[in-house]
Amino acid sequence: MAAAPGDSLPGKAPVELTNVQSESMVYDSVARKITFSGQVVVTHPDFIMTSDRLLLLLNENDKPGADVLNAGAVRCIVAESGVEIRLPDGKNASCAQATYEAEAEILLMEGNPVLRDGASQVRGERIIFYLREDRNEALGGVTVDFSSQVRATDGS
Repeated sequence: MAAAPGDSLPGKAPVELTNVQSESMVYDSVARKITFSGQVVVTHPDFIMTSDRLLLLLNENDKPGADVLNAGAVRCIVAESGVEIRLPDGKNASCAQATYEAEAEILLMEGNPVLRDGASQVRGERIIFYLREDRNEALGGVTVDFSSQVRATDGS
């Protein structure tokens, strides 16, 4: 019997799936890529990303025609045009292009990237999320705006 999504093997973590929805999709087995267009939504275990266009670049070691839905088949995700990203910790971001490197678990935002956390925001030429390490980095012309409002504390 096949495992259902979310099921796990004994001693293994539950399977986490990435879901892509769009208005259209083109699979090119020779170029090893899948192109999604129109209202693209990617639901990944570490983020939700929307864009106008998205490329899934597949690993070169898989043979054309192989099951592209196997774990590890996706090498890179490139989102273009009107990219919006929501993170599980409540932060959100926007940029012109975002590139997710699957093996390294790094998300690179370029093209006027902005990272927002409540009233605070970070801008730079590039913003990089190191998802494994739960940290981010802004590079090139960095500007940080943050709330200077002092929170009241309980007691004296």
